[in-house]
Amino acid sequence: MVVSSNPIFIEDRPGTKNEVRCGSTMNHPILIRNRSNQKTKIEIWIDATDSKSEPLLRWCNFSEQSPLTLDASEVKEVMLKFKIPASAIPDLYNYEIRVEAAAQYPGKIFRRPQQLKVSPSDQDAILGRDEPRFSVQPISISTNPLPVEAGKQVEIKVAVENRSRRVDRFYLCPELTPVFTSEWYTVKYPESDLDIPGIVKETDGLELNPGRSGEITLILHPPQYTTAGNYCPTIRLISTNKEDLVLLDIIYLHILPGEKLDVRMHPQEQKIPQQVGKFEIDLINLGNITRKLKITAKDEEEIFSYFLQPPVVEISPGKVKKVKLQAKPKKWWYRPWKGKALSIPFYIELENTDSNTSFTLLPQQLPQGNLIWQSRDWRLLWLLLLLGLLGICGIAFAIWWNFLRGKIPTPFPQVKKFEAIYKEDIEQKNQENSITLAWDISHLKQVDKVTVIQMQGNQEINRKNYLFKAKIPDELTKNCKQTQILSGTTTNENKENDRKSNLLGLTRSIDKSSTETKVLEDLSCTNIKTTAKAGNYTFKIEVFSKENPEQPSSSQITDTITIQPSTPLPLPKIDEFSSTEPAYAQKNPDLTEQNNRENDLPVSPILLNWEISHPNNVETFEIIALAPDGSIISKPKTFELNPMVNVFYHLNLKKTVNGNKKISPKKN
Repeated sequence: MVVSSNPIFIEDRPGTKNEVRCGSTMNHPILIRNRSNQKTKIEIWIDATDSKSEPLLRWCNFSEQSPLTLDASEVKEVMLKFKIPASAIPDLYNYEIRVEAAAQYPGKIFRRPQQLKVSPSDQDAILGRDEPRFSVQPISISTNPLPVEAGKQVEIKVAVENRSRRVDRFYLCPELTPVFTSEWYTVKYPESDLDIPGIVKETDGLELNPGRSGEITLILHPPQYTTAGNYCPTIRLISTNKEDLVLLDIIYLHILPGEKLDVRMHPQEQKIPQQVGKFEIDLINLGNITRKLKITAKDEEEIFSYFLQPPVVEISPGKVKKVKLQAKPKKWWYRPWKGKALSIPFYIELENTDSNTSFTLLPQQLPQGNLIWQSRDWRLLWLLLLLGLLGICGIAFAIWWNFLRGKIPTPFPQVKKFEAIYKEDIEQKNQENSITLAWDISHLKQVDKVTVIQMQGNQEINRKNYLFKAKIPDELTKNCKQTQILSGTTTNENKENDRKSNLLGLTRSIDKSSTETKVLEDLSCTNIKTTAKAGNYTFKIEVFSKENPEQPSSSQITDTITIQPSTPLPLPKIDEFSSTEPAYAQKNPDLTEQNNRENDLPVSPILLNWEISHPNNVETFEIIALAPDGSIISKPKTFELNPMVNVFYHLNLKKTVNGNKKISPKKN
């Protein structure tokens, strides 16, 4: 059983006996110590560690009521009162004293293993005077356990006395505690002499004659990684003659803590930047306590940063934990430019992180690593020089762009050409004479607005504004197009701008060098319709720049243009209208066609011929049948001369001698 250092510590009062006879009572005092710096409320009880020890739960009472309150660093005595019934079976009973402080230490129970030896009553003892006796050396008690190092051995001498009248054989059975396995101990019995002189044999028990004493050697050798703490193994002496006889004793052991820790690192050296700068640290716990450690690494001048994964480890006894270490440059300017590489030794530091443990021993010597920081590539120096030169050029360009560029005037848009075109067209019907405009404007990107003014005399009669908001207005897209020219191309407009650009001592050569890659855009518009009717007109165009949208940057005025009134269209005229025959016979439906023609007159219907001059100006005409008295005898028939409408007449177009057109339809 293990008792470790805890904030709540349970201990036996020195001189306490753990033996009681059947039918009697016993008080077992214990001390509960609050090692923390806070007030603690605890629950206290006992629990059997095996099935045969469960009667102890009925036999035990506490002197203090639970829960029990302890102030910081307070020690309080609690009495365990055992009342053993006379019918109790003499034996060794195992139990634990348990304490819980749920509010301060949730989920953690503090334990103290205990044993209670129940001996036969006095009356039973009188009847058993011939029972064997044994004792254990060295003597150990709970307050003064026998110290043992894990992995080493200690000898326990068990002296046995045979008080019976018969020869008896004794042997030890130290397996009453689950932790106390065969790996922990070795039992050696004394060798016995044979009848043959000089020959002895090893026995598996201690054979004693009546009234004789002997000794059994118990060698304890706990495994190397046995957890440090207090253990209470039980030994039992078994008599061959009385196998039901229970002879028990307790050995109190304290396994000393082993703090040995081995730290290894590989590789020991890395070259940067040829290698990745990664190391692996092995932490080997060669002791018997759980270690919680924080690992750090650094060099003297902190040139590199060191990253460990994981930075905190917990290592059980006999286990190995691996930690990855990666070094990355922190002070990059320390790297040599040429020549010999820079050697940077670094070292590892360990720190205990478990505040509840008293084991603080750390290895005195820890492995050291070495980083070889190789010099820079000579080509990098040329690259840096080039970057420096580019940086200077960039700074110069930024100064020009932010401070000097605004001093050079931006070219204003100019009207390169503006003209009004008079168009006379009398071919189409109802088409009046009209004026269209055309213009060319330079530096389209600087144009904010274009205004066209129509004047009659000196009076403005119409004004039209075209707004250029990052694009050509929709009403001009059909009749306008953009033309691109290189900035190096010299125009009359650019010459004036070149003269204005010589400000602050800057020659135009600077502007040319900065604009050689530019593409200038001009606007060319044609066939822009106007609302001019008959009369005398002049037109004016004004261009406004984005820098000064209030004042026009350029303007032009056309000459006076006269629009003559349109010539009236000639009216259509019926030049000829007649029938094909002067007389017709009315058709009799009761007669045959031959009988209808016997009178030598053409049979109806009547066929008509006519000629009309200026047929282009004819929309419709009507044919009306009249009686001799002038009355209408049939419904008028209307004909449309629309080329898109199907007519039932064949139209023959003829031209008169004077050039007028005539229409001569024949009714079929």
